[in-house]
Amino acid sequence: MQNFTLITAIAGLVFGFLGAVLGVINTWRAITQDRLKVRVRPISRLNADTREEVGYGIDVTNLSKVPVTISMVGFATIDKDIFLTFRGITGCNLPERMEPRTSFTAILPITNQKGFERITCAFAETACGQRFKGTSPNLKAKIAAARRA
Repeated sequence: MQNFTLITAIAGLVFGFLGAVLGVINTWRAITQDRLKVRVRPISRLNADTREEVGYGIDVTNLSKVPVTISMVGFATIDKDIFLTFRGITGCNLPERMEPRTSFTAILPITNQKGFERITCAFAETACGQRFKGTSPNLKAKIAAARRA
């Protein structure tokens, strides 16, 4: 009878610990599924024939499990409160509602590189005010070249 009580106590301890671990994992997954995740990646636009750079774009991808509305895209600058946004963006209609796992590319009307020395990264802002930032090796090279010039 004592062996049965010992086995019952050990089984209760093991299953109680297992239940606690699974409860924590389930809570963590529920929290991360409701969080907004947006990837922002600046890209260069190239001429297909000459492989010459003809402009810039910002690729925005919704990695969340919920829809997201993007209201603004542009570049963040060294000055914390100043952001470069553009009129005449093509490739999307801002505000752009994005379903889960979708993306769009905002094509920016940039023809020269003046002002690139103050840029730090690209950003996309949601309708609820969250700002997601991103950069790329190509953008970092352009910024470094503009700062050297």
